[in-house]
Amino acid sequence: MAGEVALEDLKPQLVIVPYKLAADATAEAIVAAVAGRWERLVATNPATGATRKEVRGVTVMKTWKEDGWLVTGAHYLLERPPAWLRRYRKAPEPGEDPDEPLLLNRTHHLALFTVQEGLAAIHATEDAPASNLQSWLADGRVGDSFSASAPIELVNRDVLERTFIKGTAKQLWMQGIHQPTTLKPDRKIFFGRDLRDAIDSYGDQTFDPSGAISDLMADGKQPDAEVLADGEDWRPPRRVGLVFEERRVWTTPPASFEGFRRSLGDLFNRIRATEGQPVVGNEGRSQHGYRLLAQSRPSTELAEAQEPIEVYLGAAAEEALRVSAYGDHERDLEERWLESGRVELARQGPGAEFAMAVFLDDEHLLDLAVRPVPIGDDRIGFQVAAEAYHVPIDDRRVVLFDELQRDIDRRLSVWYASGQVIQSGRLFKPEWRDVPFDSWRWWSFGDKAAFYDITKEKPKAGLGAIGSEDSLFDFVVQTAVTWFDPQGDWLAICDDAAGEIADFILIEPGRRRLWLVHAKGAFSGSERRLIAVAPYEQVVSQAKKNVRFFDAVALSKELGLRVAAIAPDKPGPPCWRNGAPSDSKTALDEAIAFLDSNPALREPTAVVLQPHVHELALADAESAQEKNPGGSISAMLLLRLKSLLADTEITFERIGVRFLVFGDKTPRTPKAVKAPKVARGGKKRARAVGTP
Repeated sequence: MAGEVALEDLKPQLVIVPYKLAADATAEAIVAAVAGRWERLVATNPATGATRKEVRGVTVMKTWKEDGWLVTGAHYLLERPPAWLRRYRKAPEPGEDPDEPLLLNRTHHLALFTVQEGLAAIHATEDAPASNLQSWLADGRVGDSFSASAPIELVNRDVLERTFIKGTAKQLWMQGIHQPTTLKPDRKIFFGRDLRDAIDSYGDQTFDPSGAISDLMADGKQPDAEVLADGEDWRPPRRVGLVFEERRVWTTPPASFEGFRRSLGDLFNRIRATEGQPVVGNEGRSQHGYRLLAQSRPSTELAEAQEPIEVYLGAAAEEALRVSAYGDHERDLEERWLESGRVELARQGPGAEFAMAVFLDDEHLLDLAVRPVPIGDDRIGFQVAAEAYHVPIDDRRVVLFDELQRDIDRRLSVWYASGQVIQSGRLFKPEWRDVPFDSWRWWSFGDKAAFYDITKEKPKAGLGAIGSEDSLFDFVVQTAVTWFDPQGDWLAICDDAAGEIADFILIEPGRRRLWLVHAKGAFSGSERRLIAVAPYEQVVSQAKKNVRFFDAVALSKELGLRVAAIAPDKPGPPCWRNGAPSDSKTALDEAIAFLDSNPALREPTAVVLQPHVHELALADAESAQEKNPGGSISAMLLLRLKSLLADTEITFERIGVRFLVFGDKTPRTPKAVKAPKVARGGKKRARAVGTP
């Protein structure tokens, strides 16, 4: 019998909204109050306050108490017609409901409220009870002793982000805050090994993350399993998802109620460990990749928003992140509006206010006056009033829009001429953020034991002398085994000629590796040279225009042309096998055979060998930029160089190619300090040191 179901019989999915108890709140009183109200929480429509006729058999389970845990729950039956059913009974029998459908889908649902050591969580398999419980607790309605203030509050969003948005990012949902355009998507969904590296440093600056799944085990090791009493192999949650705006957290479904409690306890402990701790660089929105995405602004800045220029009413940002059961009716409304509905700016009002026209099926339904208002420190809401109806007020399309309008704070987006954007109830002001470039490979080219002239691109004696001089080409052949780091046999091909693929092609067949190296001599070898952009423009352009040769088929065909051009009076390009000179045709044939049999390359890498930038000069320029952004020549040149290199890196990342730039690490010789002049005579010496 359904009434005999106990909490210990469950294996709930771990999908929760975490809360923090107020300092004066009593966990036992809150849980007891919730347990006594489950029937109303489940049976009430949160949007209208009416009783939901589709709810059947609400059963409250016995409250579970153990080791500081308090859990109350209820399960119930939901009867709804299937989404594909249209026809209802036309001639009901006496006493039957005239709206009774021919068929009903019957689904059982669960709602839980859990408290442990100052934290609480709501879990529900459909929206209604969770929404009702959140509103009821937020209004401070738990008994007489809590009538003045809310006994619990949502865990701070920043705390949740810092707790669960860390480690490798496995999935990422993003919504654009840019004006709708055919050139960029409105939303993106990513899947990958670590999406922090896949974020487009330029194109994604106008996207705001709405949800993510992170692997919290930074070392990548699987935690040891603990065998629970019922035989379940339980492990601490590893991959955890977070819906940013709803503050909804989810992780791997446990196999028992005890596994649910253990996993929830682990999540609670992580939240406690984050609260009150300073922000560090490897968590939340401060991580690389995430920090380039759009950041919301305090709601107080709404006063700066002027002249709305475009409005859009669409799906709520979290719709794609639903992880529990939702009604067919809500989905039908969503799809109907997205297919045929739109809003248009009708007129501008004072400040951030405006009026918008509502259309469905290209028919003008009504006009609305809209006033954005701050809600708390970081939220924006909309006060909406009808100005004029162009169809009867009871028109079914107006009724449909009224239902969607209840959630307008999350659905309406507004763009202003002053630069502000309101989206998903938050305020943004997109601003250009200079993109960092960190993919440097520093090398001591001026080391006395192994000196290379960074201004000399190739040997003076010609390509046949590679390996015997101190040019950058010599550097590649003599040191590649160190930085290319082959584990087996490897090939080097120098393709320095008209229509070249790259100055050097490095291939390691055993590990399916391909590196294309583009070299260019530095403009200066002075240890005091400053940041410069011009030395990189030509070599970066060369690397980008030859990006097609990271395709094994294209590269094989091009190398085939090199083989076909070999003649007694035309030797092939210089080649090396394992660092020793090799016959050109033999090396090219081996490279072609490898490419033809291994079109799926591993670790393709583009290298710019241009050591004009000195590591110390880069550090000086970055320091100047921090102290006075854009206020010095070195800082300005640094930003331009980073833009050039970051843009190139993004180009290669889009096709799965890594990008590296060699810079000069040679220590800078300290400038000689001149000895101070010694004044002659007592009087002059006294003046020199300021003695009266």
